[in-house]
Formats: sequence, C-alpha cells, structure tokens
Amino acid sequence: MKKILLIFTLVFSLFAESLQKLDSTNFRESLNLKNDMEAFYLLYGKYDGVEQEAYLHIKKNYDRKYIANIKLPKQDNINIDIMLDSKDLKFGLNNDMLFINGSYNGVDFSFTQDSNAKLNKIYFVESSISKKINVNDKYRSEVTYEDVITKPIILDSSFKNVDVLNKSMSNALNIEELEENLDSTLQDKMNDYGEIDFNVNFSSNDSVAYIDDDILEIDTFIYEYTGGAHGYSMETMQLYDINSGEKLPSKFEEVFDINNDDEFLALLSSYLEPQKDRLFIFPIDTLPSSFFIRSDGIIFMWDIYQIAPYVSGMITTKISFDEIKDWLKDGVVKDYINKRINNARSNNK
Repeated sequence: MKKILLIFTLVFSLFAESLQKLDSTNFRESLNLKNDMEAFYLLYGKYDGVEQEAYLHIKKNYDRKYIANIKLPKQDNINIDIMLDSKDLKFGLNNDMLFINGSYNGVDFSFTQDSNAKLNKIYFVESSISKKINVNDKYRSEVTYEDVITKPIILDSSFKNVDVLNKSMSNALNIEELEENLDSTLQDKMNDYGEIDFNVNFSSNDSVAYIDDDILEIDTFIYEYTGGAHGYSMETMQLYDINSGEKLPSKFEEVFDINNDDEFLALLSSYLEPQKDRLFIFPIDTLPSSFFIRSDGIIFMWDIYQIAPYVSGMITTKISFDEIKDWLKDGVVKDYINKRINNARSNNK
C-alpha cells in the first residue's frame, strides 16, 4: 500500500510540475518572450510595506531555466532571484500591464509595471554559437568554442524616438534584424579567431542597470576564457538619452575632469579604506576603469588586477552625487547629475 501511495505521489508531483512549467511557458508567450529572449520591466509597488521602484529582469539562470530577478534601485543589498515556476511567485497581465507579487525570505512584495514611466519595458535577444573541434592531444580528443551575446531592443512603437534608441543600442530596428546582426557578429568572430587547441568561452551580456525619465544605463558584463587557470571578466556601461535616443558620454575620461590626480585619488582612497586589505597598495595610485550611475550616487570600478589580485574580484566604491559633482566635465551628464542633486534638495525641504 505504501509503495502504491509513493508511486501515486510521485506521478502527481510530476504532473503538477508539468502544469507549472506550462503556466510559465504560457506566461512568457503572453509577454512575447521566445526561448532566445529575456525582458526587463520597470515596476512600482511595495516591498516589505514600503512604496518604491523595482527592476524586474525575466531571464535565464546558469541552468538555462527562467527566473524572475528583482532589484530595488534604492536598496543595493536587495537582489531577489525566484524561479518563474515557483509557488512563491504570482504574475499576470492587467490591461496589458505586468503585475507580480510574492514572498522572499519571509518578506512580501507586490509590484505593477510603472505606467507613469516614459519607458518601462525592454526586451533582450540572445544569440549563441558553439562548435566542437577535433584535436590531436594526449589528454583530449576535442575542444569546444562557445560564444554568447545578448543585446537590447525596444518593441513599443509608441515610445518617442524608438528607432533612434534601438539603433544606438543595438544597430537594429526589430528583432529579426537584431538576430541576424548577432548571428553574423558571432560567426565572423569565430572565423577570425583561428585554430584552437583548448576550450574557448566568450560571453557578452547586456542588462538594464539604471533607468529614469532622462537616462538609460545599459551595463555589459563580459567574460572570456582562452585557456589557463581561470577566465577573465569585466564590466562596462553605456548611457543613453531617453528623450533623444542618442548615446551619451560614458567613458571615465569623457565625463570626469581630473586635473589633479592626487586629490581625486585621495578622495577615492578614503572610500576604499574599509577594503584596503584586499588591495595591492593603499592609498591607491590608479584611476578607475569605469563608472556607473545609481539612484544615490556614482559607483567607481577597477577591473581585475588593476588595484587588487584576482581573488578580490572587481573593486567598487560609491560616492554621492553631491561630493563628486565638482569633478565632472561640462556636458549632458553633468547637467543631469546637477538636476538630480537639485531635485533631491527640493524633496527634502
């Protein structure tokens, strides 16, 4: 009798699991998400009873299963990953606007696609290439070349300057053109790489790191493995003007006016002091490789090996807009940050 009950329970569990997967698949289809696509949504709602914005990225995890990744721009320490098929997650559409609610580590959340935002949805298209190559090696008979790339595309035709922004971000006006471009890029890169006698792995994945009604920041996480003990990773970003669709200056040297390296390095070192045991030398003597805009300031980043060993990873520190504003070059980014500072002061009155 126990064996029969066990078999029945197992069969029912598998049936229930298949229904959950079907629900998840149907939901992705309702969002126009194909298997090679992901999506970003700007949401507004409550987390632990507090009203705030949220970033939702429906994407694949390392096991290639879809998850809901939720980040709170004003709470850097909140990063929620929930399987899209989880019973702790409920989602749907209301008047074509996404809603999502659930519980994570005992904390309830409920969010809806922000209908007041100028831009609240961005799709991401993934393309990959993989090839097995026979080698004459006493340790192995074949090696693998793999490469994956993900780029954004906006499908909302009512969004102002959508074509300009799509061209700026991905040099494509629609999904079909973007897929063709990505496939061609990967094929050309593999052809140019030449012969290999070890496994090679590349990936370049874009994601939304920050968005408001003025700017959009797309971060690119790059990973390369071309042999050796470990791979190499780095992160870059590109800013876009939401209103014009054009690219904005995004490199450190394009945005920051550093006439006195020593003074600026001293400022950075003061913020890095809690991490000094992870660094090669302290105070530091190297300017950051990149920067990233966040809701409450600017994150500065040093690539692996720049100021710390590999085991320390990429080193980052955040400085408020108010403290960094005098180091900015005149231009759109400086004007934007001054606007953020003035808005914050007005809200605090």
